[in-house]
Amino acid sequence: MKKLIPILAALAMAATLTACGGGGGGGGGSTAQVAASNTTIAMDASNGQTVTSSVTGKSFNFASGVADFGTSGATALTLGASNSFQVASGSNTASGTMSFGSCHFKVTSSTFTSGPLVNGNTVTVTNCQLLVLTKGQPADSSQQSQQAELVLDGAASATVTVTVAVTADGRILVNNVSVGTAALTPVTGA
Repeated sequence: MKKLIPILAALAMAATLTACGGGGGGGGGSTAQVAASNTTIAMDASNGQTVTSSVTGKSFNFASGVADFGTSGATALTLGASNSFQVASGSNTASGTMSFGSCHFKVTSSTFTSGPLVNGNTVTVTNCQLLVLTKGQPADSSQQSQQAELVLDGAASATVTVTVAVTADGRILVNNVSVGTAALTPVTGA
């Protein structure tokens, strides 16, 4: 019996190591990765149209207005197909088309009687970005509901829900549109 105890202990230790992945290397599996942080995507000349198409139909609400639009109360900006937009604040609305370098909002129809959003004006928002809350999302191309917000020269909208996938090479897809990349980090603490 005394000789059997060390053998049973050795077998138990081997079983434990096997269940935990064993000692040493050579397991052959890859390390799971996740997005290391949230992703900020500049809406510039190279990708503004692409980013806009990923959130077509979404209404971004700015509770305190957008200084560049000349609004100081609740303001909603809806991005539409073919780079169209609509702004609503109070009882006023403005609509038109967007172009990029910065975000340029060319107003083609408006009920605003004064300020930047009157008919015929072009409003330029120098820093125009989409922030997608990707931190911790697995880089396995699975689609997940995440939050995103639009940031216009420091004015951040309330979040909207979008479908996001992070690929194994770090590409970010918002509503199935590739909009940028994220740094990846291995999963820890598993």
